Amino acid sequence: MKKIADLAEVVKLAKPMAQVGRFRVLAGNDVLNMPPLQWLVRGVIPAQGLACIFGPSGSGKSFLTLDMAAAIADAWEKWFGLRVTTAPVFYCALEGEFGFRQRVMAWQTHKGRNLPAGLRFIMQPLDLRSAEDREALANAVTAAGGAGGLLIIDTLNRASPGADENSSRDMGEIIDGAKLLQLKLGGTVLLVHHTGKDPTKGPRGHTSLNNVIDAFVEVQRNGEHRQWSIYKEKDENDKATYPFRLEVVEVETDEYGDPITSCVVVTEDGKAEFRRVLPPKSGHQRAAWVALGEILRQAGNVRPANAPDRLPVGSFAVTLEAAIDGIRECLKCEPKRRTERTQQALNGLQSKGLVVIEGGCVWLA
Repeated sequence: MKKIADLAEVVKLAKPMAQVGRFRVLAGNDVLNMPPLQWLVRGVIPAQGLACIFGPSGSGKSFLTLDMAAAIADAWEKWFGLRVTTAPVFYCALEGEFGFRQRVMAWQTHKGRNLPAGLRFIMQPLDLRSAEDREALANAVTAAGGAGGLLIIDTLNRASPGADENSSRDMGEIIDGAKLLQLKLGGTVLLVHHTGKDPTKGPRGHTSLNNVIDAFVEVQRNGEHRQWSIYKEKDENDKATYPFRLEVVEVETDEYGDPITSCVVVTEDGKAEFRRVLPPKSGHQRAAWVALGEILRQAGNVRPANAPDRLPVGSFAVTLEAAIDGIRECLKCEPKRRTERTQQALNGLQSKGLVVIEGGCVWLA
């Protein structure tokens, strides 16, 4: 190994190099003197970068995101026992926006106070791939004092209308749009996203998303029990899970005197058992599973009329008739056998514990 001739060479190597062009060469001490990683939620959501909360439909991820947003906007208490740093929060509610009034009322009723002033909402549609939309959104957030804070996009699908999330090209454009928005605003952009057809394989869409997100939070559900955990985090290894439930809150009554309700997040002690059942990989059950997922997504969390009491609050559900009608045309078999085959496929999904069929309704288990 070559030896350093004298102390002068050692000192020279320790000094930071002058910047030439756009690249700055750093010495070891320069790296050590860099500021430590800052957090909005300690160990979960960084203060700078891209983050993602994902989970299946009906898992409660949007309720959880709203609760976290309120905690960050007014960090007078911990969130799930974790330290929170106060920052301005802007929540782009692009999915289920008409239910947000009830969600806000439920949160305020449950907490006994108003949402913090540092939490604002944007409900107009947007496209992350559009430079014009990004510019307009960044200008609105900056003008309202939100630069350097947290910007939530709920959901990624609604913020990229017409995109094929499984396409590397389309997902690349979505990612580039989110990164450009984050660079313009500073702070953190948080994407709310769905799981894929196989929930064990993480967020839906092309895997290029996994390579650019700085922090992933996965939301899971087992019946009435829910939990969130860190799915992937660069340079961290925290595998703790945080159980919660959705509590129904009556917020007002309609013109007929019937109660209007929404939900709030309530932490739970202990840890529920979360089983991972693999969806079918082929055949009519696979076709039915894929079609049902799209049917439920389009239906949203509007509770079907005469739904059974067992249907969990916030679940995406449709009538059995609507499920059969939607699935039937997706099966490759003789037209006269499609209804029968659809019913058989749904029964097979139920026997595997993937769906629940009860009281004339269908929902994910």
